[in-house]
Amino acid sequence: MSIGEDDQHTVAVHDWVNKKLLASAKTDPAKVFAAEWKNETEFATVGLKHVKFFALKGANLNGTKGLFKSVPATAICCCHYAYGDKFLTGTPTGMLISWTGNSAAKEHKGHTDALWAIKGIPDGILTGANDGKLILWDKALTKQKVVASLDSFSGGIPAGVRSMDFDEKTGNILVGTRGS
Repeated sequence: MSIGEDDQHTVAVHDWVNKKLLASAKTDPAKVFAAEWKNETEFATVGLKHVKFFALKGANLNGTKGLFKSVPATAICCCHYAYGDKFLTGTPTGMLISWTGNSAAKEHKGHTDALWAIKGIPDGILTGANDGKLILWDKALTKQKVVASLDSFSGGIPAGVRSMDFDEKTGNILVGTRGS
C-alpha cells in the first residue's frame, strides 16, 4: 500500500511482486499520518481529524469513514490492529482510543503527551508517547504499569517514543525515539 501526497491523499494497493496496481481510492483532504493492515484485504488510515477503513474487493477499494460519536474528533497520530480485530488509535493528548466497528468507542488516559506507537503483545497492549514512557495495558485496556521511562536513559534529552516493536521470543522491546 502507498499513500500519495495529492490533494485527496490517494491510497493505492499494489501487487509489488507482479508490479501491478490492484486498486486505488481517495482517503481524505486532511493529512494521513499512519496506515495499518488488518488482514490481506482490509486496512485503515488515520490522520488529522480522520479515520478511514478500507476493504479491497477485486479491483475495488471501498472506504468507510470512522465516526467520532462518543469521543471528540481529534487528530489521530497512530493506529494498530491488536489480536486481529481490536482497532486502537493514539491522539496528540496521549489518549488511547478503542473502536467498535467504525465508531470510536472509548478514550483511555495513559500518557501526558502525543501517543505515537501502539503494539499488541502477548500480555496486552504496549503504548509509547512523547512523554518518553512505555505503558503496558491489559487486553481489556486497563492501564497496568509504566514499563520504562526513557528520559531516565537519555541524559535529560527528551526521548519521545516514535515507534516500537516487540520480540516475542526474547521479550525485548525495540524503541525508536525523536531524540538521541
